Amino acid sequence: MDASEIQRRCNNILHEFKSKTTWTDHFPGMAALSNCGCCARCALRFTNQKSMPLFQERIEVLEAIIEEIKKIVSPPTAMSDTEPPVETHAEVGPASSSSSSSLPTTTSASRPVCTACFNILADAGSKSFTEPFLDRMSHSGYEFHDYTLTLQLPVSTIVRQCALWYHLRSLFPGNSLYKSENPEQHVVDIKEAVKWILGPLISRRLNYSFKNGSDFKANLVYLHAESSTEHEFIEAANEGWNKKRKTKKGTPRQSDSLANVSKALTLLPENLFCKYGVVPPQRVHALFTYNLTFNHESVYVAGRYNKYVRDLSQTPWLIDGELKSKDSVETLISQHIAPLFECDEARFSASGREDIDVRMLGSGRPFMLELINPHKIMFSREKYAEVEARINAHSDKIRVTRLQRIRKNQTNALKEGEETKRKTYKCCVWVDRPLTKADLDTLAQIKELEIDQKTPVRVLHRRSLATRRRTIYHITPEEVNGHFMFLTLSTQAGTYVKEFVHGDLGRTIPNVGTILGCKADILQLDVLEIEIDFPKQIDEPKPFSFSHSSSSSSSSSTSSSSSSSSTTQPSNMNIDSKPPSETAPS
Repeated sequence: MDASEIQRRCNNILHEFKSKTTWTDHFPGMAALSNCGCCARCALRFTNQKSMPLFQERIEVLEAIIEEIKKIVSPPTAMSDTEPPVETHAEVGPASSSSSSSLPTTTSASRPVCTACFNILADAGSKSFTEPFLDRMSHSGYEFHDYTLTLQLPVSTIVRQCALWYHLRSLFPGNSLYKSENPEQHVVDIKEAVKWILGPLISRRLNYSFKNGSDFKANLVYLHAESSTEHEFIEAANEGWNKKRKTKKGTPRQSDSLANVSKALTLLPENLFCKYGVVPPQRVHALFTYNLTFNHESVYVAGRYNKYVRDLSQTPWLIDGELKSKDSVETLISQHIAPLFECDEARFSASGREDIDVRMLGSGRPFMLELINPHKIMFSREKYAEVEARINAHSDKIRVTRLQRIRKNQTNALKEGEETKRKTYKCCVWVDRPLTKADLDTLAQIKELEIDQKTPVRVLHRRSLATRRRTIYHITPEEVNGHFMFLTLSTQAGTYVKEFVHGDLGRTIPNVGTILGCKADILQLDVLEIEIDFPKQIDEPKPFSFSHSSSSSSSSSTSSSSSSSSTTQPSNMNIDSKPPSETAPS
């Protein structure tokens, strides 16, 4: 934009200003702020005129407008300061990764550093700032549909904002524009103005749309070392405000946060601020610097898993920090999903858990993976089907179905189901005397049996001691021979079935032993069904086919051997290892 165009734009805007008293009343204050070293956009901020197009004007146009306003009015003389040398760039921070940066800022050689914003606003639309910013955003390495911009300002900006406001109050006593002691509701926030300027640039150049609450965030943290301690006078002015617990060396005190300083300023009377602080604020030499980072909110992938072996824990088995087993349900699933999303971390959760020696059959146990800060998120249903097939081909210890992405609000169903769902089990039980028909009839007649279970001894190390009331809805007994039987049980979620059988040293009352008047113990247990529709059934695309890895062949042969066992050895609980011929013990 050449000088003639700048002057034309200046004249047009100024003509509009002069036609409105809402603007002309602010002219003396705008001129005074300029005399204190504020940039043109900060002079506009103190008018509280929330005009997005005006803030988006070229800074050269706005500077020309302020110079014309200064010619129109003769504001009271501001405190004189020696003009500091103009800094053309800030120190470059250390090299950074693809998702963050510490970048220099530059400014026009003829533009001093703003007293109020350190040129955060003056440079917001300049190529020296926007080009590195847009380049970093376009090469962030993330996939996203829209974005939101979060900003963090130097604490000193709100201190200086107060100082400038109190300066205007002293220059124009009795002026209704500055009657409030608190400037917060009367000054456009720097963060809001920055978003007005950057938002359209990002939309035009990168074709990304802004959305409040977007999962993808560009985090812009502004820094200004030269003024970083300017808020510390508040402690002396407002005794006791900064008395917080000690922190580790190099860790910012909690009271140094923008929110806490802002709160302290609202409690600090104007006379104490002016006594202990600097009004108007001194001019500065150094420009701002900034850090730019990106992050994506968690993405959730859900499904159901079956487990076909009796030596596989649900999550990695650690004892005293030592991994006791190479595989777990979690690792067998997440190792195929987490790399696909290029996430920082994958957190596994499920609707309950089975013991390491318990199989999970039927339609499987609902689970989900929370993928922290994923870089890749855009996958088709066919891709999820491919991953599902890959998991199932890698090991025949488990099988995954219904693999799909879900929304965050759908994750609640997984936890809510833990308290409301029903579960169906099948177990092999031994008693210390020969079974009779009367025993089987007694068990078969059980309906809605309430039991009280103290926290089992075997889980006391990880669960609090409590007595929990649970319901056994019904039992279907099946005699195997003599001392052995199968029980199929429908229970309330959270029932400890093993303890219901053997009593856990009297900690579960009643139990199978007390009901039959004998000793009882459980030999094997399978979960047959978990009655929760999570995640929802989806239309299956054309299936993928992968060959099983050699690592799974041993478990397959073990399962086949188990299937051929005689019912005179009920501890083997005859069951096929894989669908579709999956059956209950027989």
